[in-house]
Amino acid sequence: MARRRFSEWTSTGKTWPLTATLMTIIVSVTFLIGANIKIDWLYALVGLPLLCFAMTGLLYKLMFPGFRRNTVTNLLAHLLWTAAIAAATSLITTLSFHWEVLLAIVPVGLIASGITHGKSKTAAYAYAGEIMATFVYVAVLTFVKIFPMTTVMVFLTVPIAVGCSKTIINSVEGGAHLTKDLGARTANLLHMYSALLAVAFAVAKFI
Repeated sequence: MARRRFSEWTSTGKTWPLTATLMTIIVSVTFLIGANIKIDWLYALVGLPLLCFAMTGLLYKLMFPGFRRNTVTNLLAHLLWTAAIAAATSLITTLSFHWEVLLAIVPVGLIASGITHGKSKTAAYAYAGEIMATFVYVAVLTFVKIFPMTTVMVFLTVPIAVGCSKTIINSVEGGAHLTKDLGARTANLLHMYSALLAVAFAVAKFI
């Protein structure tokens, strides 16, 4: 089987898996901080960089070639990937597993799966659904007081999410050229959404 270049798997370039991994780790750590869970910073400084490079490598080597072909497996792969990072982050930084951290990174996995979206009609609607579901998810968990009120900060990215969703839906109607830079735009959405979520968790500790 011929090797395919990374550029054939995603249109965002070669850097987003590293930044996506970093953002997942940061969101996980800030969630633990916001939940008043003690962080062992010595273990964190040693273990988290190794985790970051290991999980970035996993994303490069395993996910793109096979999982992109199927919308469901692509979504599950990214959700499992972010869950694995969150679980490992909890174990490294606190020496114990805090299952709540898995709830914090679900939106990150949903958006990340959109970066490697397919080009079919099903994939287009799945992409839009996954992106917009992140806001419903945060709203529900905030309402039931699992997330702090500060997490409503992520709604600042709604205009970007709506724009990305409209683009891919319009592409189904014959505007395939519109999705040329959609991967990069989705990666930017992931970074901004994750950054706001991390800030929200960290700020909650002091409120």
